[in-house]
Amino acid sequence: IKSSNLNYHMKSWFLESSKDGKMWETIDHRENCSTIKGKLITATFDAKMNDFCRFIRYRQADTNWGDDYYLTINSLELYGSLKFI
Repeated sequence: IKSSNLNYHMKSWFLESSKDGKMWETIDHRENCSTIKGKLITATFDAKMNDFCRFIRYRQADTNWGDDYYLTINSLELYGSLKFI
């Protein structure tokens, strides 16, 4: 994740995966994470996945560091394996 150049940096979130878009499993959860609290900071986080999935979603769990509910990021990269079916 690379933070934006605005002051609404991510603080608390869930990263979730799903095979069908209905049942979701938490693969990463952060609370009051200050790792990317600042402009254009890049950080890597490990997600614990048990199986292949089709969908991944970010769910904000609290206000950001600007005390608002805005989500601003510069970029998000996901790494893993592809499964062709």
